[in-house]
Amino acid sequence: PPPEEPEVRPVRYSRVTAAGDVETETFSGVVQAELETDLSFKVNGNLIELPVALGDRLEPNALIGRLDPTDYRVQLQEAEAGLAQARAQERNAAASYERVRGLYENRNASRSDLDSARAAFESARASVSAAAQRLEAAELQLSYTRLRSPAACTVARLVAEVNQNVQAGQPIARVNCGDCPEIVVNVSEIYIDRIRDGMEASASVAAVGLRDVAGTVSEVGVATGPRGATYPVTITLGD
Repeated sequence: PPPEEPEVRPVRYSRVTAAGDVETETFSGVVQAELETDLSFKVNGNLIELPVALGDRLEPNALIGRLDPTDYRVQLQEAEAGLAQARAQERNAAASYERVRGLYENRNASRSDLDSARAAFESARASVSAAAQRLEAAELQLSYTRLRSPAACTVARLVAEVNQNVQAGQPIARVNCGDCPEIVVNVSEIYIDRIRDGMEASASVAAVGLRDVAGTVSEVGVATGPRGATYPVTITLGD
């Protein structure tokens, strides 16, 4: 009879290699700007101008919104008038003091008259300083009716409309600033103790065709995030 051919059986195998001390894990995250901030006015007023739209790119110090400045201009004019009046009183008090001092040196005025004249002059001089500070405060209040971009930013959100009465500190717009974006990922408690500041990371971003972008861990959270037993980790992208 013909010789029997040996039976070949398939074998599943894997090659064992030294992996070293490097371990790679993958997490999902959200790309955000280096600086995200809500901008608001420092004073109350009626919003009369909002020259920006969603997605606009703003230059540094670009106008974002403007309040009705009528009331603050009136306060500024009152402060200017108060300063002019205080300076006039100071000049009058200074002239009176010089006159009384001359009389005192000629022994035609008493010591109490000299002290009273000097006190009146010093009081008038202090009134000028206070009036100047009120004028400076009024100028600041008027300047606060204009809301400007703190840097080169992009308008991410608008939460106010023209003719709306807004309060000091009420958010008007959210802007994204900075050239270096960040990624915030949620890392489970199993891996959080292995992550340190300065560790290298690689991000695959769908917006740029899933191209790997090199990054560095810049912040490691110590408190759990909104998803329970996960910790926020911030990765700063280098490109």
